[in-house]
Amino acid sequence: MGKLLKIALGILLLAGVAAFVLFFAFTRYDESSLTSNYNFGIALTTDSKLENPIFIVPMPVLGNETMLVDVAIKESEAKSDGWNLNIIETEFGKMLRISAKEFVPEVQEEVELQPGSDIPTGNSISFVRGYKDVSVSMASGHTIDTINATENEPLLSQKFNLTPAHNDKEASSRKTLNYDSLIYADYKSSPNATVEVFVELSGRNEWWAGGSGFNIYHERMGTTFTGEKHGWFSVIGELAQGDGMNLPASSPLS
Repeated sequence: MGKLLKIALGILLLAGVAAFVLFFAFTRYDESSLTSNYNFGIALTTDSKLENPIFIVPMPVLGNETMLVDVAIKESEAKSDGWNLNIIETEFGKMLRISAKEFVPEVQEEVELQPGSDIPTGNSISFVRGYKDVSVSMASGHTIDTINATENEPLLSQKFNLTPAHNDKEASSRKTLNYDSLIYADYKSSPNATVEVFVELSGRNEWWAGGSGFNIYHERMGTTFTGEKHGWFSVIGELAQGDGMNLPASSPLS
């Protein structure tokens, strides 16, 4: 009986050790899983035809160096979709110019869903909308400092009147700043045309430690225009730092 008890205890001990080893192996931080990427995007939409549209928007910069924009320009040239991107010098500094001979919306259709569900009703909704997206992703080559992005990471240029937001919890690492910026718009259109211009930039770390983890800094600015426009316009932007989880202890910025 004593021998059987010893065997049982031994089996339980081995099972416990095996479970601990498996738990440690599964939950430990895998440094090789860490990826860090920047993402930059411009989204233009219109519900009416625009003639000779020109938009000049802020772009990612780090110090005096532009980031991601050269890739966006090369990809735009390869598409040959009638849109042109180039960096220009303005009275406010270097910015990104995006232009075309015309911006013509098309009839779009969406499947109508039942209220409060993802179940199709069998009907479709038609509307007129034109889209132009510029989207670039690039590996950073280092762990991105998502908590102190204003000091160490690329940000959208032309920021004024940065002020802390008051909706962040004191105990949180999240820090949000509101700011003013500028966008240039020049196009001919109908008086009722609705045109949206939005610019986004983010830096994101992702890893595996018993599950997927991430943290991110991100900013977004933009506005909605009505009717024909010619000139510079003030826009509101928001920069959020420290969203997501803390990096594991063995990571460079933990």
